[in-house]
Amino acid sequence: MNTKSILMLFVGTLILAGCAQQTKQEFTTAGPVTGLQIAVGDCMVVPPPLEPKTQDSGTRDLLAAGAAAAISQGVNYLGRAATAAGESKTWKIQGARNFQTPENQFPKCIQVVRGRFLSEGASDNAWNPPKKSGWPSETKTYFAARGLYLPDMPDFLFEGQIVPSLDKSTFAIRPGIATYLAPIDTRFLRPSKKRNIALFFALTTPGTKPTLDDNPGATLTLGALQPGSTRKYAVNDKTSSPYESAWFSVRREDAVKPLTLSVLMTETQGEQAFLTFMGSLLSDPKVVAAANADLSNRLIRPVRETNENDAAVKENDAIVKRNAAFVTVQAKLEACAKSTDSGDIRKAAEEAAAAMATYDAEDRKTRSPYGDLSPSMLNPKDKPRNVKSMCKKLFDQFSHD
Repeated sequence: MNTKSILMLFVGTLILAGCAQQTKQEFTTAGPVTGLQIAVGDCMVVPPPLEPKTQDSGTRDLLAAGAAAAISQGVNYLGRAATAAGESKTWKIQGARNFQTPENQFPKCIQVVRGRFLSEGASDNAWNPPKKSGWPSETKTYFAARGLYLPDMPDFLFEGQIVPSLDKSTFAIRPGIATYLAPIDTRFLRPSKKRNIALFFALTTPGTKPTLDDNPGATLTLGALQPGSTRKYAVNDKTSSPYESAWFSVRREDAVKPLTLSVLMTETQGEQAFLTFMGSLLSDPKVVAAANADLSNRLIRPVRETNENDAAVKENDAIVKRNAAFVTVQAKLEACAKSTDSGDIRKAAEEAAAAMATYDAEDRKTRSPYGDLSPSMLNPKDKPRNVKSMCKKLFDQFSHD
């Protein structure tokens, strides 16, 4: 046997040995996927929103008044929130759901669920939400009917109403119930599982991305939640809810198209970190200040108390400045009333009017503004005798011990 034949025999033996060691591949069913899923349609826990009655008894089409509305009067912060979450200790998770609705049947509620999901059909494993959680015992079945197949109790549950405005041109998302059982993740050195939770919504038509700022969008701040807790919100009140999102609008021609609802959920550890995170989403400094003030007062008691103390200090400062301006007003009115020189009359009247403006500005900063002293009461450019007469009248009116 030559060398080439020996080599071929050796290689063939190795191949046969390898084949002999191979076992038949076995396939198993893949386990659940972890993530965030959404249902859009009928309400499950909270009642459907009350249908607002317009002057024509509510017979107008739900979206008729919004035919010419801009694609969104609400601001979509979803894209910026996703970016900002990576810059602070904020965990994020995102999901989306397609839906289509007939012309008069815009969805009534949104359900947002974070947990483990099966990809095909409901699980045989029976489970019930915790007692007193606010969710019905049939929660698993209800979600399965909406295409959310949960093999066990999820880590987060939310349902909110989609509330139309009185003229049916815009919408808001009003929270109804939020149940939090476990965080997305924890840190080794900070094991606390308390989280400040926010939800960001964006509606998109085919071919558009939810990261665009001109998509209809809504933001809900659910606040700080401890694991194993449920927060319920008042719904169907005659007044709007202070916890609902800002109004957003959807054009009539878009509302009857296939739409995608994208939802970003964020969890932030620590109130101050949450305020920083939320503030970083907003580009307008005035909105940043207003949002931070609102969140501080709503979520953090020490901050709320500090703000109240700061407000008291500012009010006292305004009162001091107001009283000082009042003394100046009295002195200048008296000088104007007693002067005989037209130039002195005009100068004193101008200084009195300036002091009145200061008084009026500081008085508006107090809790009980008087508003009884305005520079409009005195016209220094009038004829000297008229100015002098008005100065005397005002001095007599506002002069007191």
